[in-house]
Amino acid sequence: MIHSIRKKLQRNRFIIKVYSIFPWNKIIPTFKQFLFDLKMKKNGFIFRHNNLKPAFYLPYYKKDYIQKKIISEKNYYEFSYLKDIIFNPENGPLISKISQKCILDIGANIGNHTLFFLLECNASKVICFEPIKDTFRILKKNIEINNLTSKTELNNFALGAKTDVASISYYSKENIGSTSLKSDSCGNINISSLDDLHIQDEIAFIKIDVEGFELEVVKGMRNTLVKNHPSLMIEIRHTLFKDVNCILEENGYKYKIIETNDLMANYLYTR
Repeated sequence: MIHSIRKKLQRNRFIIKVYSIFPWNKIIPTFKQFLFDLKMKKNGFIFRHNNLKPAFYLPYYKKDYIQKKIISEKNYYEFSYLKDIIFNPENGPLISKISQKCILDIGANIGNHTLFFLLECNASKVICFEPIKDTFRILKKNIEINNLTSKTELNNFALGAKTDVASISYYSKENIGSTSLKSDSCGNINISSLDDLHIQDEIAFIKIDVEGFELEVVKGMRNTLVKNHPSLMIEIRHTLFKDVNCILEENGYKYKIIETNDLMANYLYTR
């Protein structure tokens, strides 16, 4: 019996020694990531989780900030933030104004907010604007794999103050949502004003996240604001706030700051 106990102790010491030699705290997570990467590749880079109503096509999940966040949090990007804005009683609540109504997603990126509006807010339709071709491809795929084509209208051009063309002024694979545009007569990205589209749907809510192009977008939607009086969730650079706010105040809007940093702030505008 003593011999048996001694053998077990020796074996355990060997296991402990082996365990102490290798950096298992790094090896195990690396192996888990390897298995996850294999699964993502096998599934065509489509991510599904029990916490999520939609599936997400995330081809750049290893690099892109938003795509990485969706996977790490196993939820919509900025889910708590969106939920608080839409469902918070202090905001109306907005859900009663936008349910079964049309929403505009200007700067739709890969479709995170569009999917939230359709699946969590019961929007009847979302009209999306995403000018970057590769990002638009991902947006389109996310709509298709969730069988929401009939509830969306996807536009691969930018909105601005007038008909124009633009080029990309900034792009990063680490955050494709931070892509910004500049007016450029030699550009290959088409721009239209929202008013020139003459949208017939009753627009209840507009989300704008266009990385410094927000003043141009708002300039081009004056008639839409008068006609529909939609609520707006808009990201505004501090340097542009005065001019953007002036246009919206002229149309009877008041704002609430949702969150802010050194460069910009997110605002909720309502009438």
